[in-house]
Amino acid sequence: MMNIFSFSRLNLYETCPRRFYLKYVEGMEEPPTEAAELGKAVHRYIELVLHGESDPMPIVLREAAVELKEKEIQDLALRYLKKHVTTPLQRYEGHIQVELDVRGAAFQGYIDLLDESGIVPVITDFKTGRVFYEPNDNMQLLIYAWLLHKKYGYEIVEARLWFLREAYKRAIKSVTYTKEDFEYAEQWIYETVNEIYGKLVQVDMEIVDALEAFPPRHGHACTYCPFAKHCRPDVAELPDEITAQTVEEVAGKILVLEQILAMAKEQLKAYAQTKGAVRVGDEAFTMRPSSRWTWPMEETKQALEELGQDPNEYLAFDNKSLQSLMQKDENAKEKLKTVGKEYITYSFVHMKAGDPHEERAAVLSSRRTSA
Repeated sequence: MMNIFSFSRLNLYETCPRRFYLKYVEGMEEPPTEAAELGKAVHRYIELVLHGESDPMPIVLREAAVELKEKEIQDLALRYLKKHVTTPLQRYEGHIQVELDVRGAAFQGYIDLLDESGIVPVITDFKTGRVFYEPNDNMQLLIYAWLLHKKYGYEIVEARLWFLREAYKRAIKSVTYTKEDFEYAEQWIYETVNEIYGKLVQVDMEIVDALEAFPPRHGHACTYCPFAKHCRPDVAELPDEITAQTVEEVAGKILVLEQILAMAKEQLKAYAQTKGAVRVGDEAFTMRPSSRWTWPMEETKQALEELGQDPNEYLAFDNKSLQSLMQKDENAKEKLKTVGKEYITYSFVHMKAGDPHEERAAVLSSRRTSA
């Protein structure tokens, strides 16, 4: 039974219990991705430089599981290294592990940078991805701060996200954690670990099967999950490896699944057209509108002159320039709406739930229905 936990493991369990079980209990390996390997490479480059390595790139490239671009690694690493010179009290901390009072389990984390030069210790976590978010959008920084609290007894910890792709002035997001936050983190850790252990015991005693105890949680993560073919055996069984003997069978299954998918999308589209968006976890299938206007020459020219605009700038009266004007100027929007004609078409798409297009779709759909 597993006895090492971390933020990434517990976060994966909350995201999808099935993927957690397959990866950490069954031991299935996830193939390396370029994004993940780039993150490791940049972290490793910074670590080697801080430890005095004068030429870190050959080491970094040798350790990478996929081919990476040297310039991208170096550019991202230098976003930090050019800004800061470390001192003996500012170090690449690396691995931290503390014991848990649960079945001899331990909790670990990998902290990028620990700065103890000030009154309050500061931990920094470097981010190489393109998604920009707030420190408290997930539990990662809080868990790292809790690890320092448990390991070294700190009562206050400042934690920072450093987005290496962003301009320096907006690259750093920080938050300060105190004893109350550490108590919340510890409660979450123990509750989640105990829940996992409880399910593992039930599976081991054959009270429930693994799929029932650790079911898939469908959502955006499904679109890039490496265990998709193991998630729903009722959908498709695929061989572990394509060979000369299995390639025709796999190709045939793709044709069948594509047809099933096309039919399912048509059915879902018909439902969304009449009932609205269909949510699945953090994803949504909905009808997304696109707008196109036509502009009669004389009336539009007169309207622009009345607005104090030079009609020659909009001589073709194209959608892009006139719609841009409508977005910038509310008066122009109302005036041009009286002379132009809007055409709305809908495309059936799936997107992140809460996408602004979805809200606009609902507004336009109600307007179309009432018209």
